[in-house]
Amino acid sequence: MDCNHLLKLGMNAKKLLENGKGILAADETPCTLGKRFSNLGIENTAENRRRFRELLFGAEQIDKYISGVIFHEEALGQTDNNGSMLTGVLLKKNIAIGIKLDKGLIDYKEREKISVGLEDLDLRCKSPEFKDVTFAKWRSLFYFDNEIPSQDCINDNCEVLAKYAITCQKNGLVPIVEPEIFFEGDYTIERAFEMSRRILSTLVMYLNYESVYMPGLLIKPSFVTAGSINSSECTPRKVASLTFKALLSTIPCAVPGIVFLSGGQGTENAMKYLNALNLERGCRTWALSFSFARALTQNVLEAWAGIDENVPEAQRILLENVLMASKASNGELKVLDAECIDE
Repeated sequence: MDCNHLLKLGMNAKKLLENGKGILAADETPCTLGKRFSNLGIENTAENRRRFRELLFGAEQIDKYISGVIFHEEALGQTDNNGSMLTGVLLKKNIAIGIKLDKGLIDYKEREKISVGLEDLDLRCKSPEFKDVTFAKWRSLFYFDNEIPSQDCINDNCEVLAKYAITCQKNGLVPIVEPEIFFEGDYTIERAFEMSRRILSTLVMYLNYESVYMPGLLIKPSFVTAGSINSSECTPRKVASLTFKALLSTIPCAVPGIVFLSGGQGTENAMKYLNALNLERGCRTWALSFSFARALTQNVLEAWAGIDENVPEAQRILLENVLMASKASNGELKVLDAECIDE
């Protein structure tokens, strides 16, 4: 990769972080989106998935707060009601197009998983379908308890993430690497902190081993929290403090930004945690932003419920959500009585 190639990667990565903007993760598989649909009585058809994506991408003023959208491959070929490509709808708003590139998870050993899809990744990155794509995402998932994840599982998943990242960069795509901690479980926040540091430090080691260009990638980690069924209280301040410590001790200054996943956290908690993180005091060079899915779209989906007449109200809620997330990325939300309220 020559200097101009690396410069473009760095510029595209920074553009995703400008002015407190973040990323809308709309890359859910048809199966995952179908589960969300079924809870609301919406039939899981390609047309209904297209209609929901059109609702999201067509929202007025979304470009003030969203810099990029991660697509599932199904959406790349879809159009809006006027026949315009969904990618084109976003590009007209100067919103970058991203693509999910992992092919999911397979069993690793016992209760652990490993992400797959490297075998034809280089070929897929060169696909004409990706002509408008400037960044990508790959997710590995780590299950937690007192015994797992094993170091072998951490090593192998981080190696996969690093190989994906360098392949993307060679093809001109900014890679987002996502080492997700599975939220469901009974682990403590201290256990999550310990293992988050181990996972992130291992990831950085493999990224360096593969000679990944650090200014030309983004990292998408989980917030450091207790498991969903653990009884200990996780205040935004505690979550922010431990998450920040984990990042400070592992992430190089050359990385331009950290874009958090919501990972099962509700909209309110995700916003509180991100806002509190941006209020942490410490010497850092990377931006702290968001790459949320359900935290931005779950209440939007509920408001829409598959009914065209509900689109304006659903889009209004979406705009409120992305505004709140953008404010949280700047540490500009006022947290009062367990609610996030604009200053």
